[in-house]
Amino acid sequence: MAIPELKPSQMAGPVVDDLAQEVSDAISKALGRGLGVTEVSSMVAIVAADFGRIEFGEDFVDYLAGTIKLRRDQPLPEFEYDQEH
Repeated sequence: MAIPELKPSQMAGPVVDDLAQEVSDAISKALGRGLGVTEVSSMVAIVAADFGRIEFGEDFVDYLAGTIKLRRDQPLPEFEYDQEH
């Protein structure tokens, strides 16, 4: 199955906002339990990649990597992050 093009309009709205908050909460919780940013972010990416691979095949890994790289030049979202954990 071909990977559909992701449109900016698909990355906005209450459902997407809720998902982003839930993922952020899960990451914060894991950090609070002593895991590091590297471990937590890697696990989130691995889980997302595995879901995409099930749906779209192995090419989804490259697609996800490209999507992540697009964030490089974007402003960081505003949220509280205790770097001391």
